[in-house]
Amino acid sequence: MNFNRTNDSSHKSRWDTITALSSALSALCSLSVVCIGLWALRYTGTQIEDFRKESQAQHLIEKVDEFASPRYKAVRKGLAEKRLNLRNGTLKKLDIDNAPVELSDELAFCNDLGILTRHGALTAYDVWGEFSYWLFPMYADAQGVIKADQKDAPASWSNCVYLMEQVRKVEEQEDAGKQEKQDEDEIASFYSSELEENETHTHSVQRMK
Repeated sequence: MNFNRTNDSSHKSRWDTITALSSALSALCSLSVVCIGLWALRYTGTQIEDFRKESQAQHLIEKVDEFASPRYKAVRKGLAEKRLNLRNGTLKKLDIDNAPVELSDELAFCNDLGILTRHGALTAYDVWGEFSYWLFPMYADAQGVIKADQKDAPASWSNCVYLMEQVRKVEEQEDAGKQEKQDEDEIASFYSSELEENETHTHSVQRMK
């Protein structure tokens, strides 16, 4: 009887060991599954982030190309000619009731940038880097038109307004807000540079022909 009890005890000990090993192996497998799952999520997240950045870069390139296209060069030149007193280079008074159509075209472009930024297709930092030299003077010059349009339709140019709020934050961080305050002389100087840029481009094209 003592021999049987010893065998029973030994059998139970082996069974307990097997059970413990099985439990440990099961826990290890579960841990492995969790680790693999976390790695897969992290990898997927990295892929999504990479895709998002590539998409943002592509949208930025498209908008930069559009802004530099012959159509928009003509819009920018036309606005500069209508807003400047070409004899002395000063800024003309803006007639809100008869504002240049080119100003609405440029606000529409600003609005498009705002939509893309609002939905994450562009970053405010990238917009600031590529367009701030144009956005700040144009937006300052267009204030009368924006406010007049918003009296009739409060949502008018809302995405452009949103964009400028975001770009201003970047400007304050990166350049201490130097471009934010645009007086008439600075706006006139900007329009003069727009004319010079387009004239230089026109002469270059003529020489190539």
